[in-house]
Amino acid sequence: MRQTNLLLATGLSLLLASGVAFAGGNSATVGQAGIGNVAGGGQIGFHNSLGISQFGANNTAAAVQLGAFNRSGQMQLGVANSGNNQQTGKANMAMTVQKGFANLTIAAQYGTRNVVMLAQNGGWNLAHALQMGDRNMVMSMQQGYFNADCTHQLGAKNAAVTIQAGVANEAGTSQIGKANQSLIAQAGWGNQAATYQTGAKNQAATLQSGIALNAATVQVGHANEAKTTQSGVANTSAAMQHGAGNQAIAQQTGFMNASMAVQLGKSNLAITDQSGAFNRSTTMQAGYANVAGTAQLGVGATSTTTQIGAGNVSATIQAGAGNVATATQYGNGNVSAIVQK
Repeated sequence: MRQTNLLLATGLSLLLASGVAFAGGNSATVGQAGIGNVAGGGQIGFHNSLGISQFGANNTAAAVQLGAFNRSGQMQLGVANSGNNQQTGKANMAMTVQKGFANLTIAAQYGTRNVVMLAQNGGWNLAHALQMGDRNMVMSMQQGYFNADCTHQLGAKNAAVTIQAGVANEAGTSQIGKANQSLIAQAGWGNQAATYQTGAKNQAATLQSGIALNAATVQVGHANEAKTTQSGVANTSAAMQHGAGNQAIAQQTGFMNASMAVQLGKSNLAITDQSGAFNRSTTMQAGYANVAGTAQLGVGATSTTTQIGAGNVSATIQAGAGNVATATQYGNGNVSAIVQK
């Protein structure tokens, strides 16, 4: 009897602490302050809302919602906290805000037209979002240092936006499907951005401003577009594409920046635009009917273009002093032009 009462009391305590609701139009709120607290909530239905707030360290928040038009919000202030959101259905929204150090937030959504919004401020924080379905969106923002953001989307017409400001932050986005869009924007020092897309008609954009920033984009499929824009010093941009009708566009402004584009397939386009001093551009294409264009404005610039196949076109324009341009082609029916002034 004592054991049975203890189990009932424990179950009741967990139920009251978690704020569980079933059906539609329900609202649950949990607030905790301290160390090592756990708060959880589950809702099934439509137009439900669940809010969890925690202040302290080593706290855990978990929310599970099944249905449509549900809302889950979590706020954690402190150190080593963990926030978890899982939603299944359509038109759901999960939001997590964390401030402090060594915090973790994970959001998983399954369905269509769902939205994830993550915000972290501090250092050594990790944000992870997973979406399976179509027309979903992830928006993640991190400010501070040594933060990392990972976004994974499977489906069509999904969108991922990651914004980071600070030092030594990392952002990674992977999308599998077609007509997906990815945007990574970073400002600061020593930040890393990586995008992987497989499918067709996908778009990847990377915007970076600062020093020693790195951007890498890998796309497999057809009619994909990779665009990287960087301003600052000692930044690097790399794009690799496999397929047909792809576009790799890199624009860099500043000093000692480097850009590389590698394309395998046919009817691909690689464009590099650099201005400043001591910048480097490298383009490699294998296939046929590919086009490579490089424009460099400034001093001490270096351009290297290599094409293997037939019917390829290479054009390089350099304006300034002490610039070097090299174009190498292997195959038949290729055209190459270099203009320096």
